Amino acid sequence: MLLADDEQIIVQGISSIVDWEALDTELVATAENGIDAYEKMARLEPDIVISDIRMPGMDGLSLVSKAHQEFPAMKFILLSGYSEFEYARTAMRYGVKNYLLKPCNEDKITAALQEIIHDLEQEKAQDTLVSQLQEKYAQAQPLIKAHLLTEFLAGRNYSNNDLSFYQQLFDVEIHHQRVRLVLFKPEGSFSYEHLFAIKNIGAEIFDSVLLSMNMGENALFLIEDNHDAEKLRQKIEQIKELACQYFKKDTTVAISEGDHLHNAGKLYREAMECLEHRFYLGEGSIITRKDVLAFKSKHSSVINRVIEVLTENLGNPDLSLKMVANEILYMNPDYLGKLFKQETGQRFSTYLTKLRIEKAVKHIAKMDDVKVGTLAEIVGFGDNPQYFSQVFKKYTGCTPSEYRKREG
Repeated sequence: MLLADDEQIIVQGISSIVDWEALDTELVATAENGIDAYEKMARLEPDIVISDIRMPGMDGLSLVSKAHQEFPAMKFILLSGYSEFEYARTAMRYGVKNYLLKPCNEDKITAALQEIIHDLEQEKAQDTLVSQLQEKYAQAQPLIKAHLLTEFLAGRNYSNNDLSFYQQLFDVEIHHQRVRLVLFKPEGSFSYEHLFAIKNIGAEIFDSVLLSMNMGENALFLIEDNHDAEKLRQKIEQIKELACQYFKKDTTVAISEGDHLHNAGKLYREAMECLEHRFYLGEGSIITRKDVLAFKSKHSSVINRVIEVLTENLGNPDLSLKMVANEILYMNPDYLGKLFKQETGQRFSTYLTKLRIEKAVKHIAKMDDVKVGTLAEIVGFGDNPQYFSQVFKKYTGCTPSEYRKREG
C-alpha cells in the first residue's frame, strides 16, 4: 500500500484509522506529492495506491495515467474534495473503480480497500489457474502433436476445420509443410533398448524432427524435408555408425520421398515397402523409393513371374527351382537358376528361404499364439518344426519362441 496526499493531516488520519493488519495488507510508504509518489511507486511497486487528485508536481490523474502504462496491475483509490464528474470519468477510463470524496471516514476507505483486495485475490487466483493450465498444456502439447502426426501416418483424414484448428494450435503448415519419413531397423537379434538408443541419437543429429517414435521393430522419424539428398544420407550414416558402435548391430534404413504432411500415411507405406526389400537390396543398407522401383524394373517378365509364383505358393513344402521351372514355366531349371541369380543377385533357394522367414515374422506379429509346428507348415517347412526353428534363428538371430516373447 502507498498513500499519497499533499495534506499531512489526511495522510496521518488515513494511516491511523485504517486497520491494515485486519485487511491483511501493509502501508509501505507515504508521499507528499505526485512526483514523490511516482518515484516510490516505481521502486516499491505496491499493489494499491491511495492518492489525492490535486497534488503539486504531478496530480493524481497524471499519476494514474503513468501507472496505467507502466504498472497496469496496480489498483488506485482516488481522493478528491471536488464532486466533479469529469474527474471521475477520466479516472474510470484508466480502470479506477474507487473515487472517494473528502472527507472520507474509516468505513468508506475500508470498504474500498476490501473491494480492491477482493479483486486482487480474484485476479491472483485467475492468474494461478491460467499458469496451471498453460503448464498442463505445455506438458500435453507434445503428446497431442505426436498423436496427430501418428494419425496422419495411419492415413486418417481430417476435416478442413480440424486441420485449421491443429494448424493454429501447433503453428504447423499442414497443407504446405513438406516432410520425409525415415525408418531404422536393427538387423538380427536386438532389444528395444536399441530402438530407443537410435531414437535418441537421431533426435540429436537430425535438424528438424517433427515426430520420433518406435513402431514395431522400427525407429521412426518424421522430419522436415529441408535437406538435400546427400546431406540427409550423411546424417543417416552418422546415426548408423553411432548405433553400431554402441550395440555392434548393423541397421537397415528406409527413406521415403518428400511430400506434404497430410500425405504422411503414403510416405509410411513407401518406407515400409523399402524395408520389405532389404533382403534383396542388402541388409544394413540405406534404401530409397528409387532403389525399390529400380529393383522392380530391372527384373524380366520371367523373373517377375517366378517371384509371383513363390509369393503365392510359399506354404507348399515341395516348392523348388525344379518344380517352378518344369511344372509352371516349362523352362530348363539350370538356366532359370542362373537367370534368377543374375537379375536378383541371390540364389533361388536363398530368396525362397528369406521370403518364408519374412512371412513367418508377419504371422507371429498377427497371431502371437500360433504354435511353431503350425507356423512351419504355413510357411512351407512341412512337418519339420525343428529345422524351421534353426533357419528362423539363422535369419533373425532368435528362435520363433524367443521372437514371440521379445515382441510380446
